[in-house]
Amino acid sequence: MPKKDTTPNLYGEMRELSHERFYTLWQRAKAGEPLEDEDARTVQVMRDHPEYYDTWEHANEFLQEQVVINGVNPFLHLLIHSTVENQIARNDPPEARAVVEYKTSCNIPRHDVIHEIGNEVTKMIWTVLHDNKPADNDAYRRKLAKMLPRSKRNLPN
Repeated sequence: MPKKDTTPNLYGEMRELSHERFYTLWQRAKAGEPLEDEDARTVQVMRDHPEYYDTWEHANEFLQEQVVINGVNPFLHLLIHSTVENQIARNDPPEARAVVEYKTSCNIPRHDVIHEIGNEVTKMIWTVLHDNKPADNDAYRRKLAKMLPRSKRNLPN
């Protein structure tokens, strides 16, 4: 008799938790509840993506499903955006904030800059998952620093 696979489906569990969290945050924001810190930043990212409002509104209806809209997983997109926003807010790494400040001062839309940084976050996550290696934060910081002119690359730790 074949053994039943009892290995937890971590991706499914993580998906369900993230969908539920985003749904709850969206409902709290709609109700006018005060949100702070990471929650407030996450809701702002949600608001910055009106193309996904319907997704946030009904996120509890597809907790087990991977959602893709026009080739984009809105939940993953939101996670990457939120990761970058939290890095900027915490100034950790400081290169993230420096890149946003520099590029927006050059009239590059902030949202585009967040996407550029998020692209590097995505590459790092992919490497961790695909190659089963720990995150290389120093390499990530170097990639962000390369987005700056040489004169702005020597940032405090």
